[in-house]
Order: sequence, then C-alpha cells, then structure tokens
Amino acid sequence: MQAVMAFDSKKAAVENGSDIVVIFSQKGKVSSKLTAPEMERSLDKPTYVEFKKGLKVLMYDSTLAVTTTLTAKHGKYLEEEGFVYLSDSVVLITSKGERLDGNELNYDPHRHLFYSTKEVFINTPTSQLHGWGLEANEDFSVKKILKVSGPITMEDSTAMAEDTTVHAVPSATVTPQPLPPITPATPAVTPPAPGPNGVQSAPPASAPTLPSNMERQKIKPLKDSSNK
Repeated sequence: MQAVMAFDSKKAAVENGSDIVVIFSQKGKVSSKLTAPEMERSLDKPTYVEFKKGLKVLMYDSTLAVTTTLTAKHGKYLEEEGFVYLSDSVVLITSKGERLDGNELNYDPHRHLFYSTKEVFINTPTSQLHGWGLEANEDFSVKKILKVSGPITMEDSTAMAEDTTVHAVPSATVTPQPLPPITPATPAVTPPAPGPNGVQSAPPASAPTLPSNMERQKIKPLKDSSNK
C-alpha cells in the first residue's frame, strides 16, 4: 500500500501538456516563441521542463522579425537556473543564411551564450566549417569553433573575420634548400692497349697532308746547277 502511494505521489509530481506554445519576453518585448507537440514538467526540485518529442524556437528582433530558427528532437529546460539543453539533430538557421548542425547545443543564461562540446558543422554564404566545441553569442553574430578540423573553404576572408573567430593550428614553415651546382661530365679517355712486351704503344701518327693540284702548280722545281 505504501509503495502504491509513493508511486501515485511521484506520478502526481509531473505535469503533461500537448500542442505547447510558449512566448518569452525581455523588458516587456517579445524575444522568442517556443512550440512543441508535447511537454512534460517535473515538479520535483529542481523543477525542469522536458520536450521528448522535439521543439521549435523562433527568435525575434526589436521589430518582431525572425532572426533565428532553432529545432531539435529533444530539449530540457531547468526553470530555476535557466539552463537549456538541446540534443539529437539540432539545427539552427539565421536570417543571414548561416546554418549550424550538431547533436548538442546548450544555453548558459549567466554568460548569455550558446555552447557545445560535441561535433558541429557550420555553413555560411562564405565558408564551411567543421570541428568540435562551439561558443556563440545569443544572436549568433559572433561564434567560435574551439577545435577546427577542416575542410575550410573561404571566399571572402573579410566577411569571415567579422562573424566568425577560428583558432587554427598554423602549418610548419619549410625553407627551400638550394640545389647543388651541376658539374659537366668529363669524357673518359681510353688509354692505348699495351704491346706484346708490356709497353704501351704510342698512338699512330696522322698521315701527312699532300697539297692539292692548285698548290702543286705554284711550287716551281729547283734547277740543277751541275749542268752548267
């Protein structure tokens, strides 16, 4: 009987709801709207709200224009502390055309930032980023991947520097070494083969060159002085 009463009291400490719509405001102005098919609220301390079948959040600017759309298959909100934990197929899309995909995204109300410790993918009109760990401000205008692990494709480095801070490990600097000078090869000279007595023979002398007919005509024979 006591076990049944304990079970009933525990069951009664949970509130359930369906077709949930929650409006959030800051300083009297609407800041975001949450919708979910189901919600479960635990009344035990610390109280929390859990969305087991997914949720969708729209964030607005001062003119009530949508700046960010956030969806996830599971969410949990700690009411007293204000922390938000999103998991399973988390997708965030901004009005600037930026998209974040991951399996975890949390919100810290004390530091006013979103963060993640798991793998994240960020696609923007000028870049594609992939890595582990993330920190971003509330409107995602400034974001930082804690451990970048390419690929990184950048079309406009100026625009990238304005909206994203990336800590990448610089590559090692390689100093080119000069090539050694090229020495022309000296043709090998084959020494004459030794003769029968072991003495190297001298190379054959070149034959004398005889003068041509034209040159022969120019040479006059010497006169015999003995006939005088």
